[in-house]
Amino acid sequence: MIHREINAIYARGYNQPAVGSESWHREYSTLPAFSQVERIWVVLNETEDNLSFVTSIAADKLVRKRCRISTEGVQRVTKAKMLWEKEHTYPILSEEFHRWYDEQFETIQHFQAFPTPSEVYKLKKLGVQKPERRFYPQIDWRW
Repeated sequence: MIHREINAIYARGYNQPAVGSESWHREYSTLPAFSQVERIWVVLNETEDNLSFVTSIAADKLVRKRCRISTEGVQRVTKAKMLWEKEHTYPILSEEFHRWYDEQFETIQHFQAFPTPSEVYKLKKLGVQKPERRFYPQIDWRW
């Protein structure tokens, strides 16, 4: 699940199933995309205001328990997942292996448990827009 549809378009461009939304609504729980999954990955771009999005997910206890969240950026995480799957293709193995496999990816991409509504400081930290990091090369003016 990704904040905003434009980010979901980026994710689908990397061949990843993604749903973009401005906020979570309890009715979504009945949709097959959410009702039939064990884990929901929520990926945020830190350069966007995500506060209403993360607080809406935190308010729904049933979905929050299945969510893991990362602020590594939509393009980075979805591209990494596409490459990860390409490099780690295995024949159909046990559910236990698939769980371990996903946990490894979650660790690499810094996914964490979704904060509860009472963890306001964590939600604000996730939701507050941070300035875009820009790379300015060092220029050596000495000739």
